[in-house]
Amino acid sequence: IHLRPSFEQFKRWGRKLNHTTVTQMLLGPVKWSQRTESKGGSEQDSVVAIGQGSLFDGTSSDLYLTTYRSRLKKLPPMTRLVLKEGRCGVIYGIYCGWEAPSAQTALQAIRHGAMPSKVEWAARFGVTIPEGAIPGLLARHHLADNGELKGEKQSEAELQFGFGLDVAPAMSGHKKGGIETQHHSDHAYLDHRLPGSTHGKRRERGQDHAAQQAMFNYYEYMAELIHQI
Repeated sequence: IHLRPSFEQFKRWGRKLNHTTVTQMLLGPVKWSQRTESKGGSEQDSVVAIGQGSLFDGTSSDLYLTTYRSRLKKLPPMTRLVLKEGRCGVIYGIYCGWEAPSAQTALQAIRHGAMPSKVEWAARFGVTIPEGAIPGLLARHHLADNGELKGEKQSEAELQFGFGLDVAPAMSGHKKGGIETQHHSDHAYLDHRLPGSTHGKRRERGQDHAAQQAMFNYYEYMAELIHQI
């Protein structure tokens, strides 16, 4: 027992002598090479026409909101689902709400993207946009995580409306890096600049709760999001 290293020695020499991460050991050499292998190029190189493919992903808004009737009543951060066209990179479909990501919310985002005109939708939030600023589109293929777009309802929608759903392999976020980068941009230039933002971090002991600073309601936030898009 007296020859065993201390915990600090274990951490120090473990990092120096073992260059294999826990994730790499669990996946094995074959899965790890598939996860880290990159062919280079960009997502635009894999599509040749507008509407051939789109990227789908969801994230938290990282922002507490207030109710429409009272600024004193706080609401937790919403789920934001985004559809981004693969060739030109335009965002054409979104879903923002407090329902957990599911087949229903994913199909709502696709339905919103397929709306031929977004002018009346934007006008609900007091934003005037020109026709075609956020186009209506139903992409031929949608690339998403192994989650919201995988299931019986989604497969039935594929048959009825004639679009395809592709699922990226597990732990392969680089295959849809464009939508992941979009999340970081939206957080940096919108969510984290508004009052009530969590900045993507958990509250430390002694810090004020982010909900105390919340001032925007759903309609005001959606207006800012449309301007960002």
